[in-house]
Order: sequence, then structure tokens, then C-alpha cells
Amino acid sequence: MSDDRIHVWLCSPNRSFAGAVMSALGSGFETRLSDRFELPGNEEQQGWWHVVLLDLRDAAHAPDSEASFQLIEQICRLNPAPPVVVILPANERALVLKVTSMGAYDVVDSPPNMVELRLVLQRAERYRQTEWNFRRMQAYLQDRAVWVSFPKAKGDV
Repeated sequence: MSDDRIHVWLCSPNRSFAGAVMSALGSGFETRLSDRFELPGNEEQQGWWHVVLLDLRDAAHAPDSEASFQLIEQICRLNPAPPVVVILPANERALVLKVTSMGAYDVVDSPPNMVELRLVLQRAERYRQTEWNFRRMQAYLQDRAVWVSFPKAKGDV
């Protein structure tokens, strides 16, 4: 197991679809699968993933669809929150707006183009890494009480 692999938590009620996605992602990714739309119980498992990939292809018509949408909000409340990438049916503009307003990082149409999905997951990981580095630098500066003052703009009191 290499440290440079992107850890993806794939949440999909369809194990055969999830298996196909996991295989097609390739060696740059390490995935864990859940077929239930709920957060894992322990913090160690929650801290393992870099990116969350949610399969919501059937979410608009599923009887328990609210659980899948609530999961997005729960993940986004984590500190730090991993980016959430959502797989949705093509041409479901209302669902795209709904999941992005809930905090999803990006949306990929189903069936996913695997090249596009890899790129989106890599970009999401870079975003997570940048945010993590920013938080680390912010904590470093706060520990040292380093304050940066900016020149006042004209008209500021």
C-alpha cells in the first residue's frame, strides 16, 4: 500500500456497479465500499478517506432518498470535511443543483466516463490537500501569534 494513492470512500447501494467503478479507477486509488448511506461509526475510518464518492443515480426515485442527501450534509459538517463527488443520472439539473447546494464538491454523470472520474477525484484530492495545508499554516501562525497587517485602503478609518 502506497501513501500516494487517493483514498476513496465509495457509497453505493449497487455492489456490482461499485465493483466496476472500483476496478476501473486503477492503481492510483484505494477504495472502501459501503452500501448504506450513513457515516461509519468510528473516527479512524472517517479520517481514512481523502474523497467521498456517492452513487446517487437512483436517489431521486428511491424511497429512502432523504438519507442519501442527508449524508452529504453530514460529511460536509465533518472537520475537516473531505470533498464529496456525486454520481447522478445525466440531465438531472435539479439534482445537480440540490447536491451542490448541500456542499457536494462536484458531480459526474452516469454512466461515468472513467477518465473524467479519475480527473475529478484527483482534483478533489488536490483541493483537500490545499485546504489541509492552509489549516496547518493557519494554526502555525496562530501558535506563533504572527499577524499580518495590510495597508489601509483610502477612506478606511
